[in-house]
Amino acid sequence: IRSDGDASQTKTDIDRFGVETIPAIQPQIAAQGVNCYGVHLGDIVFSTPNRDSAVGMPQLRDHLSCLNMPVYHTMGNHDFTYFGSKGILEPDATSSTLFLKAQRSMESNFGPANSSFNRGNAHIVCIRRCQKYH
Repeated sequence: IRSDGDASQTKTDIDRFGVETIPAIQPQIAAQGVNCYGVHLGDIVFSTPNRDSAVGMPQLRDHLSCLNMPVYHTMGNHDFTYFGSKGILEPDATSSTLFLKAQRSMESNFGPANSSFNRGNAHIVCIRRCQKYH
């Protein structure tokens, strides 16, 4: 929550991430002397109160692409796009499973909602948080 008590995320918040956070991370990556990677653990954007996660994702994706390391993403409960409160979502043209439409913004910007990757001898699995969409 921002210092003014507003729980919504604005373009200014995302701009600050690109101007302040990314430059602060870059020297840390370089100082490690080894290949680094990041794992974002969900709530990539904060979409309350309108619950439209699509608004900030492209800009945040662009900021993260400036890092000199791969960043893997896990979908959080604020990374869904809700389509009103008049009942359960219907499947869309790209989903054969009910409810997948709500995670399309995340997938189009950051890849699959569920994924895995290898790092050294470890196999890391990222699975989205389950929740009911309505």
